[in-house]
Amino acid sequence: MTTTTSQPSTTTKKIIPKTNRRDWFGTCTYQGAGAIIDNNWVVTTYSAISLAVGTTSLRVRAGTITHDKNGQFVKVREIKRPGDGSDIALLHLDAPLIFATSITTETYLQEGELNISANSVCDEFIVGKTKPETQLCAGGFYVTGGTATCKYDMGGPLMQKRGDTWYLFGLSSTANYAVSNCKQETVFTRVEGFCDWFSTTTGIACLN
Repeated sequence: MTTTTSQPSTTTKKIIPKTNRRDWFGTCTYQGAGAIIDNNWVVTTYSAISLAVGTTSLRVRAGTITHDKNGQFVKVREIKRPGDGSDIALLHLDAPLIFATSITTETYLQEGELNISANSVCDEFIVGKTKPETQLCAGGFYVTGGTATCKYDMGGPLMQKRGDTWYLFGLSSTANYAVSNCKQETVFTRVEGFCDWFSTTTGIACLN
C-alpha cells in the first residue's frame, strides 16, 4: 500500500492475520507506505503523510508496487490520529478496497529481516527518549551492514511471525535516515500500544 497526493458501521470487526501471504507489505513512494487492516482502513505513521496538503489531497494506491499506475486508487475520506500526538494515523477510505483471492509476487518488492533492539539503542541517536509502551527499536547494526528501513519506508509495516501467522507489530516511524545511512537502528511505532484506540475508532480488534 502506498499513499500519495493528488491536486484539487457499528459491527465489531477483527484483524484477521493472513498465513503465508505477503500482500500486507507496503511499497515505497515519495509519500509513504502503510498496512491495510480492513477494506475500509489503512494504518500508517502520521509522519509518513504529514507532507500532504490535507485529507482531500490524499489517495491510497493498493494492489500494485508502483505509485503511479495499476492497482486500486482510492480517496481518503478522513484521517484519524490519537489525541496524544503519537506517530500513528488511521486512513478511512472513501470506498472499500476489493480483495483478490490470490496475489502475484513481484521480484523487486523489498523486504528484509530486522533484529529487535532495546529502546535504549535508538535513544542514543534521536532527539529525546523513546516510549517503550508505544515505540520500539529495530534493524540496523551498522558495523555488520545490517538491514534497516530507509526514507520511503515511512509508515511501512514491521511484521512478526508467531507460529505460522504474521502479525502487524510496528510501523516505520522517525526520519533518522540521514544519520544512519539507512543501516542503523530505526524507531517504529509499537502497534499493540494502540489496540484500544483501534477498537474505539474503527471497531477493529487486535488479536493476541
